Amino acid sequence: MAPSLRKSILVSLILLLGGFRTAPANAMPPIETFLAAGREYAVDQRVANQRVEVRQAERAEASGRLLPAINIQGGYTRNQYNIETQIPTSSGGTRGIVISAYNQLDALFQLEVPMLDLAQLRRIEAARLGVDAARLDTEVVGLDVDRQVVRAYYQMVGADAVAASAREAERVARENLRVVESRVTAGLASSLDRERAAAEVEARVQTVAESDLLRRQARRQIRALTNLTVAEDDTTTFDVALEGDPPLDHFVSAIDRLPTVRASETRIELARAQQRAARSAFVPTISGLAQERITNVYGFSYPRQWLVQVVARVRLDFSKSAQIDIADANAALASLEEERARINARDGIENAYDQVVANLARTQAARAQVVAATQAADVANQRYGVGSASQLEVVQANRDKFAAEVQRVQAEAELEFARALLRIVAGFGMDE
Repeated sequence: MAPSLRKSILVSLILLLGGFRTAPANAMPPIETFLAAGREYAVDQRVANQRVEVRQAERAEASGRLLPAINIQGGYTRNQYNIETQIPTSSGGTRGIVISAYNQLDALFQLEVPMLDLAQLRRIEAARLGVDAARLDTEVVGLDVDRQVVRAYYQMVGADAVAASAREAERVARENLRVVESRVTAGLASSLDRERAAAEVEARVQTVAESDLLRRQARRQIRALTNLTVAEDDTTTFDVALEGDPPLDHFVSAIDRLPTVRASETRIELARAQQRAARSAFVPTISGLAQERITNVYGFSYPRQWLVQVVARVRLDFSKSAQIDIADANAALASLEEERARINARDGIENAYDQVVANLARTQAARAQVVAATQAADVANQRYGVGSASQLEVVQANRDKFAAEVQRVQAEAELEFARALLRIVAGFGMDE
């Protein structure tokens, strides 16, 4: 097999994830450990979590606008003139009053209590739905992170499988070289056979080096996603079953619980709440106001005086009509996006399920190919041992066996990844 073709097979295997495992020297953490670490460490996930806090703060700010507000104000004024006069009192005397003082001090204490603000109530409702949508967005981002982690995980364990197969192929090549050298010594084989066997050993050494490189690269990728370091000698095992997959309807029936669909439904509610808030802007707001003023320049009044008011306010302008139009358009857009989310969710599930079915057939064929290639390699080695086959046939048979092993690992890897991806896109757990 040409080096470029061999490397192409290895790279495609790792990119499409690995399934076959050798016996572990040290147990690698299960995939659930990497999924949990990815959701905690991934930047996209942390950004989504931070957006939830932003939406919660916005909801608190909207709610705070309906709480009583206290305004305290103090001022100092330097007047040009000091004006004082005397006014009669009810008892027949007079008293002095200050109309303007050189140094004027004022203090104002004001309490405003919202009594009716329908538009703000509906803005609070919209803010609450915004928090719900942001939380669902964290789940959507979490599923995207899961996809990346699952891919990286199977790339890593797939690289381990390729490395194990490559080392086994190297061992077989070295054993074949030993046999050829003994036959050359006995005069039963030519030096050409020995050189071919030696070349095959070096080709397998290159394959081992390439597979080790891919193992290290895969481990760096999983570390970048999860901040977990996997040692070089950490491996894992699992058996790839060829049956037991639930039918398509089992996964399609769960579309309503997908975060993407639930988030789009929440955004419809949010858009409708914003519609109601926009229309409520034409409803007057009513608030109660109590204030006390203290001053050293009180003229004909008193140095301390309070008042209580009930105030109704309404603002009419052309922008409110435009705001209603914007809210209506956003509501229509949210409905269309919800429809699109459902279509995309179903397509994603069906595509992932089709991948499982296709890879299941590939795995069955690949296993049969390994059996046939192994038998062919055994026959070639036996025939070479009795002198009825050439060394070239032995080398080619062993290469075919290695290629069949790589294709089997690739097919099993793709099957396991497709199963994992199906459960992710359908919103199921890894064991469901």
